[in-house]
Amino acid sequence: MSGGSSCPGPCGSSPQFGHRTPLNERKRQDVATWSAPQIPPFRPRARKQFWNYPRPYRTGWKAWLPSWRFVVGTMLAGFALIGGVAVAAWTGTTIEGEVATATLETSVVKFAGDGGTLGEFKAEEDRKIVTVDELPIWVANAPVASEERDFYAPNNLGISIPGIARSIINGSGGGSTLTQQYVEQYHMGWKASPTYTDKIREMIMAMKVRQDPEGYPVEKILDGYLNVINLGRGSFGIQSAANAYYGKQAKDLTPSESAFLAGIIPSPNTYDASEAGQEWAQGRWKRTLRLMHEDEWIDDAQYDEAVKAGFPTPKEQKPRSSMGGPKGYVLAEIERELADQGFDVSTLNRDGLVVHTTIDKKLQARAEKEAELPDDAKQKTRSSLVSIDPKTGAIRAMYGGPDYTEEKFGQNAATDNWQQGGSTYKPFTLIAALEKKISLYETYNGDEPQEFDFYTQRNEATGLEEPKPVTNFGNQDFGEINLLDATAHSVNTVYVQLNNDVTSAASADVAKRLGLGVEGSNAYRKWEDGGKKEGGPGEAEDDISNVLGTSYVYTVDLARAYATIANKGVRTTPHLVDKVVNPDTGEVLYQANYTPESDLFDQQVIADATYAMQQVVDNPEGSGHFARSMIPEERPLAGKTGSSNDNYSAWFAGFTPQLATVVGVYQFDTEKPGFEPITPFGGFEAVTGGTWPVQTWTKFMAPALEGMPIEEFPEPSLQPVPSPTPSPTISEPALIMVPTDLVGRPWADVQAALIALGLNPQPRTVQGHGNEAPETVVNVVQAGQEVPAGTQIDVEITGGEEETSTVPYVIDMNVAEAETTLRQAGYNVSQQWVENDAPNGTVIDQSPGAETELPPNQTVTIVVSNGPTEDPDDEPTCGGIFNDPCDDGGGEPSPDPTMSEPGTEPGPGGGNGNGNDSATE
Repeated sequence: MSGGSSCPGPCGSSPQFGHRTPLNERKRQDVATWSAPQIPPFRPRARKQFWNYPRPYRTGWKAWLPSWRFVVGTMLAGFALIGGVAVAAWTGTTIEGEVATATLETSVVKFAGDGGTLGEFKAEEDRKIVTVDELPIWVANAPVASEERDFYAPNNLGISIPGIARSIINGSGGGSTLTQQYVEQYHMGWKASPTYTDKIREMIMAMKVRQDPEGYPVEKILDGYLNVINLGRGSFGIQSAANAYYGKQAKDLTPSESAFLAGIIPSPNTYDASEAGQEWAQGRWKRTLRLMHEDEWIDDAQYDEAVKAGFPTPKEQKPRSSMGGPKGYVLAEIERELADQGFDVSTLNRDGLVVHTTIDKKLQARAEKEAELPDDAKQKTRSSLVSIDPKTGAIRAMYGGPDYTEEKFGQNAATDNWQQGGSTYKPFTLIAALEKKISLYETYNGDEPQEFDFYTQRNEATGLEEPKPVTNFGNQDFGEINLLDATAHSVNTVYVQLNNDVTSAASADVAKRLGLGVEGSNAYRKWEDGGKKEGGPGEAEDDISNVLGTSYVYTVDLARAYATIANKGVRTTPHLVDKVVNPDTGEVLYQANYTPESDLFDQQVIADATYAMQQVVDNPEGSGHFARSMIPEERPLAGKTGSSNDNYSAWFAGFTPQLATVVGVYQFDTEKPGFEPITPFGGFEAVTGGTWPVQTWTKFMAPALEGMPIEEFPEPSLQPVPSPTPSPTISEPALIMVPTDLVGRPWADVQAALIALGLNPQPRTVQGHGNEAPETVVNVVQAGQEVPAGTQIDVEITGGEEETSTVPYVIDMNVAEAETTLRQAGYNVSQQWVENDAPNGTVIDQSPGAETELPPNQTVTIVVSNGPTEDPDDEPTCGGIFNDPCDDGGGEPSPDPTMSEPGTEPGPGGGNGNGNDSATE
């Protein structure tokens, strides 16, 4: 088969035995037989619906993705809508004229009800307009450096996109440019709570302002901003602030002072609020000064000089003139209370609001009259009074000092200064005892001095704890005495034993439940401001001596605790503000809303404690019995006197079901600093709770209660509560006959004989017995009398060789000066008060007269003028400034067993204590 085709058969025929079809032939066959494969989900394409998900011809998550056409369409529609709204807002917003709110308006503070105006809140200085041209470059541009460094940029939009984003992300305010703040103040009117619509309008107006440089040049914007910005201390605008902080005009501010004012713009009231606020302001000052230098508003020399000089401390904040007198303390406390409740207090100085208070006009006037100290009191001596409605917590009267605008009286003695509570804390331990089923008729040994293993002090020489004697006020012994009488007489030795029985922790817990050192208390608020949380003022510490009131307390907090007792154990929150109203719209901007806290105490326990406290007033020998000299017995009264060691403070806290009032007095030297014994005033030989405090309380409460319906206290449990061990039988104490054969015997022998009989002999040296040997008994005052065990026996004994001196002339002196003069000369002093036209407290006669030769330790009687006759309803019938001193009875100091050094609790104004480590009466 040579020369023939190489194909074994007809070319193009089907291959046989391994022969293959040519490639182009196979392709023609494939095309002829091809058909499109079916695509899942194996259904024909359907007509699209509005909701076309999951999308056909897609599987898995891709079936839910929108098409690019849908995405693009939605975005274009959104942009069109936003653009339309923006265009409408832009064209619909116009720059309005200046509004009246660019100027300040005075807010009025009202007494409760229709009592009239208590005071006003207004700026210390009127707004004074200045221009940028009048100011140094560093004064005008310090806010620019601190708040908006690109203020002068040609492309400044008037808003800050990063600032707005930052405020949205952080969920806080801020983000406004200088232009926005100018627009808000001058063209819109400032609002405490602007809406989103307000902020959008503000941004649009700001942008329009910056787009009109001819109508609104940057100098005009900066002028307006500098004249409206709130810089604290009631100052709005740089000129007013320069005077408020540095006592100068704005044009005279240094670069450093300008940096301080610009730095506090975000929170202008923070600097004066606390020490933490001052630290914050110093940090802001450093930052602003650095930015001013970086932006070349000050040169290198000015910057170096400012850094070298250090922080430009502003002058002390000067109270506004509207704050003068006692009302200033109330106004300042109102402002602080509103700030604590989250109210923007800067509106009080600008928006013409009306503040409705809880203060009763009649009671406030009475408090200011009665709580003011007499003229012969030292300037270092301060007094306070707080009166509360127990059912609501509304403060009806507050006295914090004579004049808020005087620096020496700047702190509110009722809310800013604290003192040891003294025996006003004893009812807390009594309530703890009643909760443990200890009866009011349980008896204890009331003699003094006593030592207890649990009441100790550290011996500095050995380092060991040793028992420390507990004494009673006046060194009185009471023998076996029940809790009812021990409360009336304020017996320290009994209450220390009782506190050990119930535990000091239980006493501290009662104090907290009554309202000391817990939320709603003044102390708690101060802790929140940065004070210590444990063992701070107002907290009854867990210590055996807490029953004697060694803890420090604010007057307003002590009033809260006693108001809780008066309200049958239901605790309320003391407050001064009822509501704040915008008089233009009638809108209530703030409404007090405090919920009473019940279920804190068994009401029967409180009833029994109240009954015991009634004995302080109703028992003729009770330390608070003076109250009955002006308030009739048919009106129930209860209370407790209190004094601290060495009379550093003195109290009377008392109540009726309708009104709880606390009066306190203390003496504090701000120069040392430290507490001091209260220098006697008003004719008292010593100021304790049963003297000036109870008299002041009575003179306030007597007219306050006039016209009030008489409400009764709850009935007490008059029978002893059964206990596992029988209570000792209460019996009349045995009487002891004072011997009559003691005269002529040596004092040492007589002393031993009287002590052996269970009596308490006290020597008194007398002159005029030259024939007798020294320390020979010449008289026993109670000789031949039957007296109870423990009675003090006055024994007169001879002294050494009799000496004489000349009685000084004291007529026309005030009573305090006269008494000091005579005592320094070595004489005892007796006062006789009479009605006379001479000024109150003036000595008008003395006996023996001046220049008389008289031995030391003899008594000189001074006749003192009571002043012209006054309304008898306003004057009590006893007391040092009246006819006779009132009997102060009661138990008095025992030192704090836990303190071997003088007390370190800070005093008012941040000073340290000075050994005021025990409590008393």
